[in-house]
Amino acid sequence: MKTSTFVGNLIFWIAIAAVCGVFAAWYYTTDVSTVTAAAAESSWTLVGTIAATPLLLYAIGAIIGLVVIKIGKLRINQSLKSHAFIVASLILALMIAGIAPVIALGPTSGYSMPTLLLSYAGVYAAPVFLIIGAAYSVGIAPAK
Repeated sequence: MKTSTFVGNLIFWIAIAAVCGVFAAWYYTTDVSTVTAAAAESSWTLVGTIAATPLLLYAIGAIIGLVVIKIGKLRINQSLKSHAFIVASLILALMIAGIAPVIALGPTSGYSMPTLLLSYAGVYAAPVFLIIGAAYSVGIAPAK
């Protein structure tokens, strides 16, 4: 992996993790009534409450994977690399599908099945997002 690719991806995922971490900290440390009122007023606040935890976990997995691949100077089989990138991209697309209706239709009528799946998966299937984030790193790793 080129150093510029590594650094660019690392900075991007650290920034995503920082933003999601700050939002998750606000969400989990603030009074429930304040969070509920803020989410009812703004689509972006509701998107943050839905996507902060899964995206934070995905970013942490990607950061760990990038560092392990760079430090270990790993080379990945082309078939594994392409499959990992496809799976990681599909999960990111599902995250976008989960938050897009909330952005488009507003906080009162924007809920959909992908939104609910994203919410529950972030809570009950948290390790999956770490693994898929690491799969993203495998997908951009250098090939053999």
